[in-house]
Amino acid sequence: MNYDEKFPELGNFLSCYFNEDWVDMYESENREADALEVVRFYKTEDSEEGIRKTAEQLEELLKLQHDEEALREILFYDLSSYYRAAGDNWTYREWLEKALEILRNPNEKSKITGRVDYGHEQPTEEMLAILRE
Repeated sequence: MNYDEKFPELGNFLSCYFNEDWVDMYESENREADALEVVRFYKTEDSEEGIRKTAEQLEELLKLQHDEEALREILFYDLSSYYRAAGDNWTYREWLEKALEILRNPNEKSKITGRVDYGHEQPTEEMLAILRE
């Protein structure tokens, strides 16, 4: 299955907001932004329609009931997300479920105060090795 074609809005969100530089791209109140804060920030930048479609596609991906290894591969290889859930002591499913809750909740507000855009690069072998851990 080509997940990038099946979930274009979700792929756009993940590849833009969780690219290889995502950790360095966002500034928050007196600290670096975490992954859930970035999801909240996304909600300040996209349209209601875009957020709705992203949430729907994320929900559809979760309903496919993939195991952790499959989710990791789909997120990295198909949807170009460089976020590593284990770094926050979560499974990918847990992180995606938390992200979906934020996307669906109109009261979730971002504390991110700035963003730097570094552009996109292809993953290096070193990056791939880290994500495989």
